[in-house]
Amino acid sequence: MKTFHELAINETLDALQENGTNLTDNPFRLGSMMYFKVIEEARKRLSEDRYTLTEVDKQIIETDLG
Repeated sequence: MKTFHELAINETLDALQENGTNLTDNPFRLGSMMYFKVIEEARKRLSEDRYTLTEVDKQIIETDLG
């Protein structure tokens, strides 16, 4: 069973992907643990070919953010 945090991260990434929104525009407070967890999960999905990056996301993923 997934935790509330895991569900929130998954739903956030699904919505960002569906709307073509940048990772940095996720709804969690900038600098919060959840903000960085979204970016971390995006990296994981990207390595599994389950996430498509926007141009801004490509720059974010290349950093150590998250």
